[in-house]
Amino acid sequence: GEDHRLPWLKIMAGAPATPRHPLAARFGERFALLGYTLEPDGTALQAGQALTVSLYFQTQAPVAEDLIRFVHLYGPELGLIAQADTRPAGGRNPTWAWQAGEVVVDEVVLVVPPEAAAGRYALLAGFYEPDGVLRLYVEDETGEAAPDRALVLSELWITPSGDAPVEPQPGMP
Repeated sequence: GEDHRLPWLKIMAGAPATPRHPLAARFGERFALLGYTLEPDGTALQAGQALTVSLYFQTQAPVAEDLIRFVHLYGPELGLIAQADTRPAGGRNPTWAWQAGEVVVDEVVLVVPPEAAAGRYALLAGFYEPDGVLRLYVEDETGEAAPDRALVLSELWITPSGDAPVEPQPGMP
């Protein structure tokens, strides 16, 4: 007749697949970004198209904080056109539950708005605390601090809706 609340139970899957685009970025001593996979894979998208980004993190030590992961599609001249700011795995695998040595695959879907301006955009990723005041420090593969504490994963070319995506060529604006 008594109710008992069970503690948090984490079921870990087998070894995740390897990212198509390996990286060696570090978020301090907490965890590393091993790489990412894009679907569709390439550097061109149409306005209105969805982009699935799978991020592969490996923890170095337990993470005490409940961090928010962000993935943004941003053009310096064109602005922010798509974003996903959530706890990893839509909250089903928060950072405070990550175990030392664990590889976490976090899948994010961004939809490019149909009215998005054509041009070059950066695909950015990072973390911040829930109060939103400060992003986590992140170093790229060379050990350099990422500008604005946002790691550039890739550059993408957005074409207008209805136009066939065209892979940008050297010298394209």
